[in-house]
Order: sequence, then structure tokens, then C-alpha cells
Amino acid sequence: TEGGVEVGSIDGVRWEVLVAQEAVQACRGSESYYLSFVSRITAAKEKALALRETVQRSALALQRAYRGFAGRRLAMAAKQLRFRQMSVQEREKAAVSIQRHFRIHKRRKEWLRQEKDKIARERWRTEKAARDIQRVYRGHRGRLRAIEEREETGISRGFY
Repeated sequence: TEGGVEVGSIDGVRWEVLVAQEAVQACRGSESYYLSFVSRITAAKEKALALRETVQRSALALQRAYRGFAGRRLAMAAKQLRFRQMSVQEREKAAVSIQRHFRIHKRRKEWLRQEKDKIARERWRTEKAARDIQRVYRGHRGRLRAIEEREETGISRGFY
């Protein structure tokens, strides 16, 4: 940077010199050159603005991530400090509480699995009963149809 202004940047002295040179050429040239000059300047400004916004969004994302990291680190340090300050009896009490809750969790999980199995067995029995009823009814209907066909064709069921 020179004098607080970054050389070679959009905001720098170099940019102003470039704009002045193109303005002089635009005065000498035709209207189309001037319009293309204005178009290039506008595009360059828009590009610089978009770049600046991208940099700002990136900086905010990095700051947010670092604050989260620092907060988690601080919380972990506080947790470790509390743990170190606990007495042996408090630690044992905490351990027993954790074990109790874990055992409750295991029992509940097993009970839920058994309930699920019970419901599945009941559903299987119900579906099997429905299949059996359908099977018996279809057999009955088939036998009735066979009797009707025999009567139509005149075939008896007796032995020869």
C-alpha cells in the first residue's frame, strides 16, 4: 500500500490514471467508443462490488466458525474445571446416576423390541388367518364350480 491506498486495486491511484486515459481517448473517438468505455467501467465496478461482497461473506463465515470453535473450547474447559473441583463422593454419585440411566435405557430398548416383535407376530397371525379363510373359500368355490360343470356335461361322480 502507498499512502493508505492499495496500488493496483480498484480504489488505487492506478485505477484513476486508467480512467483518465480512457476518458481522453473517448473524447477523441466516436460515440460508440465512449459507450463501450462506459460499459467497461460499469462492468468493472460491478465486478469489484461483487468481489468485495464475496470477501465480506467469506470473512463473516470464517468469523462465525471461529466463534463456534472458541465457544466449544471454552465450554470444554469449564466442564473440565467443574469435574476437577468435584469431590470423590460427587463423582461416584454421578457415575451411579449415569449407570442407572443407561440400564433404564437398555431395559426400555429391549421392552420396545419385544413389543414390536409381539405386534409383528400378531399381524402375522391375522394375515395367516385371512389367507387360510381365502384358501378354504376358494377351494369351496372351486368344488362348487366342478359340481356345476359335471351337471352340465352329465358326468356322474360315481365309481365304475
